[in-house]
Amino acid sequence: MSVLNYIQDPLNGFNAIEQAMLHRWYDDFDIDDAWRLIRRNFDRDCDRQDIDHARLRAYLHDIALKYQPNVGDAPLAVMDQVYTARKSYFLLPGQPLAPTGGNVKRVMRADHLLKYQLHPAGIAVTMGLAAVVAAVQAGAIQGRDLDGSHMGRADHPVWVCPADQLPGTADECRDQLGLHHLAHGHLVLIEYPESMLTGPFALRAPTTLDGAAGGADNWIFGKRPAPGGPGWGHAVDLSTSGPGIDEAVHRDFPIDAAKAASMTLSYVGQIGSSPPAIDYSNLSTSI
Repeated sequence: MSVLNYIQDPLNGFNAIEQAMLHRWYDDFDIDDAWRLIRRNFDRDCDRQDIDHARLRAYLHDIALKYQPNVGDAPLAVMDQVYTARKSYFLLPGQPLAPTGGNVKRVMRADHLLKYQLHPAGIAVTMGLAAVVAAVQAGAIQGRDLDGSHMGRADHPVWVCPADQLPGTADECRDQLGLHHLAHGHLVLIEYPESMLTGPFALRAPTTLDGAAGGADNWIFGKRPAPGGPGWGHAVDLSTSGPGIDEAVHRDFPIDAAKAASMTLSYVGQIGSSPPAIDYSNLSTSI
């Protein structure tokens, strides 16, 4: 089911004016391969049963209200405008996932670990990035040292993958997680049990809205096709322009001593190459 079919369904409550504006918005994605991927992700969100459709409808209603065609990168700009205005409402609209009993891993840049985890936890506040990287490599800074920080940032989804799927090198992690914005730097990871993620912090199916949380054009995400849901998503593998590692999202949460004791902090490596260019023609048939 495409967005166009979705908005024409009387049960979804879009009037004729909204339908016309959303049709224009939909058509305006047809100018760039990356934009067409975002549009297809929306089509699949409309079709799958792993998203809160009340929030998806609210998002599309707001798009129809605020869209201004022919203004720069209008299709993506209005996505950012709508999300930013109601971040807490549109955060994590995916349905909760069945627990697997395993561990998950979050890959992040070392400078983000320093800024968002170590500084708030009150350690490494006088250390430079190189010293932090060396300390993580040596095991001098460990998971227990994250006590007092947060796993993520408010109103941003935390993206994780199954612990047993992550490859060993920084370049492979970057490529198989679709982190196309990373051309250099050091990567670290935090591993923790999925059993830690319960209630409002449970793992959820990733959606197009999650992919747009940090900016609609900032994240390469390939929504699984219907039928299905709720289910894990998958990243786009930059090296093959095909399916990458499984991924899910969860809400930011405070890390206390008990949680920190269950976490493992480790060094992945330094990125050594530029991200591969995506072959969107292959991507359109492989995912």
